[in-house]
Amino acid sequence: MVFAAVIISASPAAANASPKASSAAQEPAATTSTSYRFTPVPASGRVSCYGYYGTFKQGSYVMVVDWVHTSDECFGISTDRTIWHAWPNSGGWKKMGGNGLADDVAYAVDEGSNGSKGVVVWVASSNKYWVQRYAPPLGWTGEWTLA
Repeated sequence: MVFAAVIISASPAAANASPKASSAAQEPAATTSTSYRFTPVPASGRVSCYGYYGTFKQGSYVMVVDWVHTSDECFGISTDRTIWHAWPNSGGWKKMGGNGLADDVAYAVDEGSNGSKGVVVWVASSNKYWVQRYAPPLGWTGEWTLA
């Protein structure tokens, strides 16, 4: 048997480099599978999703979710810790119901075949995760419960 290896080398600086924040707004790239990914909030706090700009908490992330059965969606935490979301043709960022406050987005709950889904956020002071669910045909429940 013959084994071949391909080694790709990067400089230690490149391997240990952290993403650089920019004052320019960053447009999340389109997702290619049923998943979610995170876009770091730049120093300016401004992030665009589906062409809609919002201002978010520095040091947090905007989560871009590729739902299976419904419109893709972005979630972020604003500077006052409220939770916002936007989707294609939403007309802009919308504050989520339930008066939730958080410090970062955490993950998306898998979407069911009927379109049910959820978003999970993290609260630093309690180190707890909270979820709000989407229940078709009613929409987001407006209730935050422990995840």
